[in-house]
Amino acid sequence: MDSTGGGSKVSGWATAAQVATTFGTTIGLGSLGSGYYIFRKGRMDRYASEFRANLSEAISGFESLNDLITYEMANEVAATAVYARDLEPFFEDAQKALSLPEQDFDEFVKHCFDESPIIVAIHTRLTQTCEQILSHIEPSMTRYQTDFPGAYRLTRTASTIFARILREHKRIARKEKIWQGILRYLRAKDALRDGDTDRLRAAFSGYLAMAIARSEEAAEDDIDDILEMLRIVGTAYMGCSDKRVLKNRAEQGRVRMRPWPEIPTFTEELYEDEKALRALLESDKGAESEPFLEFHRRVARFEARRKEN
Repeated sequence: MDSTGGGSKVSGWATAAQVATTFGTTIGLGSLGSGYYIFRKGRMDRYASEFRANLSEAISGFESLNDLITYEMANEVAATAVYARDLEPFFEDAQKALSLPEQDFDEFVKHCFDESPIIVAIHTRLTQTCEQILSHIEPSMTRYQTDFPGAYRLTRTASTIFARILREHKRIARKEKIWQGILRYLRAKDALRDGDTDRLRAAFSGYLAMAIARSEEAAEDDIDDILEMLRIVGTAYMGCSDKRVLKNRAEQGRVRMRPWPEIPTFTEELYEDEKALRALLESDKGAESEPFLEFHRRVARFEARRKEN
């Protein structure tokens, strides 16, 4: 009887221990699951915050590029080309040619670059600063090409526009037809026949800078529109909660966009970006204007300019 009673007590304690262990395990698993959820949520919130910070930094970079592309840059690029050591023989010959009879002068201009084309390297303080900014923006935004393709590709379009402007500066600075045109213009002015190569180079550099600056003016509308589109998107994201940013990540993931290499024009690419960003821009209820409609208007301006040209 004593042994039976003792066995019942042992069995009772064993059952209680098992219940306690099971209960403790359940609590432990619950705590573990809760901890993982908090960890994952914190990680995703940080991801959303980092995305907004990188996007904001990229937009600031593009604003800086806009501030750097000025007549000062055009003057730097022109002077770098004109005062290149390799072109000293050209300016010595050009100075002499200014005093030749008209027919001989025309022959000189036609053939002055036959044997020595303009292939000078152009690396100025301002062009290198611009290139450094662009090289920083690209990797900081590339990581979002899958999660936020609309935002990423918009920054890539902006990068392409600014990079093209820099290439155009250098192309014009080396374009032989422009050099020939400047030489003919200086001959027509008849002011440098009795001068020296220093005066010729100074005048030449000024007119070449003007030609480069005209290309900047032609790109001003494109720059204004792409910057405004970036500001619209940046403002929309900055006004979002982390949860809304992550929701937009899922929204953009559901949008089918044409692959970048298959898109031949800026306009078509911007319409693809607009498609991916539409849900975000239409949900920005706190904006003073209508972000999606303003974004679309800027894309339409791009399209209208391309049709005019």
